[in-house]
Amino acid sequence: MTARRPRVRPGCEHNALFSVTMSTTGNRGRLCVSGELDLATAPRFAEAIDWLTNTGRRRISADLSGVTFCDCAGLNAVRAARRELDATGGELVLSRLSDVLLQLIELTGLRDDLGLRYPLATSADRGSARWPLRPSPYHSTRAS
Repeated sequence: MTARRPRVRPGCEHNALFSVTMSTTGNRGRLCVSGELDLATAPRFAEAIDWLTNTGRRRISADLSGVTFCDCAGLNAVRAARRELDATGGELVLSRLSDVLLQLIELTGLRDDLGLRYPLATSADRGSARWPLRPSPYHSTRAS
């Protein structure tokens, strides 16, 4: 049985306010998520993660800078993907979290659960002169 690439391209008929684009290199996968990550779209996020893992990608980077809204279903989809990859020896790296996600993560106290090791900054911090010169502090690492 071969893994079918999910229909997660921009403009899918399910929700025009959400898109996931994927790219792969070797055993690594990358997702760029934009729009509303919620009850209606969380399954599409999970489907993209599943497709990447089913095709041998053990390290997945998720760029979440384009997320404009996230509810508990969206956050749970991210948490579940991280737990699933951790349990199988893989890794989900969250990068470039949007202000919406940063706020939600702070409110829910899930920074450690998502593996975020650095202080979470606001968009004002990202506007500082030194921001583009250093790596993004919004990345996750595997729990030891």
